[in-house]
Amino acid sequence: MSTSSGHDSSGQGAARPPLPPCLPREDYAHRYGERRQPSPREFWREQTLADWLGPERKNEVFAAMRPEKAGMPALVDQVLERFVTGEVEFLERLRNSWKGLFGAAVAAHSSPVDLKDGVLYVEVSSASWLYAFEREEKSRIRAVLLQHSKGSINDLRFVQRGRFSR
Repeated sequence: MSTSSGHDSSGQGAARPPLPPCLPREDYAHRYGERRQPSPREFWREQTLADWLGPERKNEVFAAMRPEKAGMPALVDQVLERFVTGEVEFLERLRNSWKGLFGAAVAAHSSPVDLKDGVLYVEVSSASWLYAFEREEKSRIRAVLLQHSKGSINDLRFVQRGRFSR
């Protein structure tokens, strides 16, 4: 039986519901390792809350408010969801036939590295070749790819080797 004050008459208080994860650090989520620090906004938010709670309760409350870390299976599933099976298979076929489609000279200095949302990313060996491909070869390569891809490729972008990030 409850009293008018809302306390349980058995002397045992009702279990508190867990705190919602309201302290995620998402502003710099793309950073890893030592560079993974809170943004200024997140820092001031956490500092204000810590001042309000006091040093005795700060660690306990912050730990309860942080979202749980995802396990390795969840992370692998998240990465694999980014890949579309048809695009991966098409990209592999394109890599295997790149030299046959464009010749040894073009294949020696370029290779397809990724296909995202209909945009084919082609890695070239140097900045000079990047300029040459953009100015002289792009229209020819695009025409061949549009014919060969059956609608899988809508655009073509050249990137210098080592500068492409997935």
